[in-house]
Amino acid sequence: MRASCSRHTSFLHTASRCTRSVFEAGLSGDGENRSRRSHRPRSSHDMGFDSHTVVRGQAVDNNPEAAKVSLSLYKSLLVNAAMLPDLHARKHFTTAIRSMFRSGRKTELTSAQEDLRKLQKANMGNLKALEEVLEHTYGLRGKRRDVFLKSALPPTPRAAPLVPGDWRTVPPVIPEPFTALAKSQFPKKRIEVVLPIPTDPTKTLTPKREANFRKRHFQELRKKIIAPIPRYLVESIEQRLREPETLIPPLTELQKQRLAKMFRDPDPKATRGTRTLTPRFLSRMYRRLLNEAYILEKDSSTGKWFVARSEERQQAKTFPVGTSDMFEGMDEKGNVISIPTHAPCSPSPTSTLTAPKH
Repeated sequence: MRASCSRHTSFLHTASRCTRSVFEAGLSGDGENRSRRSHRPRSSHDMGFDSHTVVRGQAVDNNPEAAKVSLSLYKSLLVNAAMLPDLHARKHFTTAIRSMFRSGRKTELTSAQEDLRKLQKANMGNLKALEEVLEHTYGLRGKRRDVFLKSALPPTPRAAPLVPGDWRTVPPVIPEPFTALAKSQFPKKRIEVVLPIPTDPTKTLTPKREANFRKRHFQELRKKIIAPIPRYLVESIEQRLREPETLIPPLTELQKQRLAKMFRDPDPKATRGTRTLTPRFLSRMYRRLLNEAYILEKDSSTGKWFVARSEERQQAKTFPVGTSDMFEGMDEKGNVISIPTHAPCSPSPTSTLTAPKH
């Protein structure tokens, strides 16, 4: 949801803000049992609403009608989160929605209604909405990406300042696993910082500017890099890809009726870009997700960090090279190797050429 300040904290971002321990607790048996034993909210006080919760500028406790709207929206979010076509996404967003509504911070419901429509479109097979939900679930975007990236990098000792006693000149220390991850994703990019050379030979680069250049270089790499995904999440996707019948989680009869009711929406904008979820469609989504999945591990024998990739990711299309003259001069990926050059055509003795009239 969107806070009263200018910073956007929609529940998709709030969902990824949950720590890794909270998400793993939702996967374990104890956490799942606790979530099942949790009572259903009957009023705004049961949901943890207080005077800080705002609906269209009015506090919930001071407006019973606003509390009713909040409770209805909360239930709708949980219902749609429980119908997502991914078990990890169901548990992830269910936990995030509950923690968001029970946090008691000042929130508005306009953004939550937009996020509800995103969940509904994801359940109806909208490509963009479903891709966004999966990327937040598996840490490819949002706060959960920072959690995965931070948990994969071991703590490193702080470097000494370039100017003794000035903490502003402390350069960042790039850990070895981060370097291995960056080199696997950017093989042609220079990981080490390139310091500028002053044009005036009498001048030198000050330590403060050098520290700023190093910090800026590390921050740009951190923004562009794809966070590593835990191996158990990648293995769960691979297991479902090997067993196509398990790709679509089962739905109850009530959930099927609610989903069919959403498809019967008379508003054409609500059903635009939607489709029936099939194992083939979900397998393509998961293989595209595995294309950006990097597993960061440490070799026990050598002690060096390396990056592993999934074998189930989507492979590049290959072309039958050498089977016919149609693919002459092309490699197996369809790239042109060489263009055959021919001698200029000479006019045949039977042809007649006429000069253009000016």
